[in-house]
Amino acid sequence: MVVGFSLLVGLTTTLPLVAQSQEVIPPDKDRPASSPSLTNQQQLNTLLEEGRRLVDAGDFSDAITLYQQAVTLDRTDPEIYSGIGYLQDRQKNYPAAVAAYQQAVALAPKNSQYQYALGYSLANSGDNVGAAAAYRRAVQLNRKDVNAYLGLGVVLFRQGKYTEAMKVDKKAISIAPKFPRAYELKGAILQKQGHNKEAIAALNQARSLYQHQGYTTGVQRAEAMLREFRQ
Repeated sequence: MVVGFSLLVGLTTTLPLVAQSQEVIPPDKDRPASSPSLTNQQQLNTLLEEGRRLVDAGDFSDAITLYQQAVTLDRTDPEIYSGIGYLQDRQKNYPAAVAAYQQAVALAPKNSQYQYALGYSLANSGDNVGAAAAYRRAVQLNRKDVNAYLGLGVVLFRQGKYTEAMKVDKKAISIAPKFPRAYELKGAILQKQGHNKEAIAALNQARSLYQHQGYTTGVQRAEAMLREFRQ
């Protein structure tokens, strides 16, 4: 059986919700002395406003170009780097997204959202060890971040650390008992541990929750994993 293959694909292809909610905004007037001059600030505002317009239009490549120009005017604003990272993620340019989020994290190391987004990009780049470290920092900063716990569980699963992955997944379920992805991960872990009956129960629960929430792709993924037990 190859139960868990679809999990490894599906659970790491959802864009970070927190990254999606990050709006790149002009630096405020209280920036430190290294902030741009008034003239540069006006130019910066123009670049960011035009960048937002391009994002709304779905022109991510040109938006990235403008945000990169904005960075040359203000290297102190983590939100600009976060915006670049999000757009790189949208285009599946994960190494570039990692570089951008690393800059955001360097400027705002206590921002759990940036740590989570960095973990997501690292996971999609294939750096499971680095992703685990970033996800751990995210949950240390925000103990209620169920997405970060799930991300951590997935990359631990990829590394064959099933006991640790299960512990993390249980934490995710305790925070969000109706979170179907957590049950999907639970099923994959249990299968790897040889507990097929329990794995099937977890996957059935995941499927039921996906159905209730109207998430067709999740239902299909859970059903595909369940079919592998019947092969």
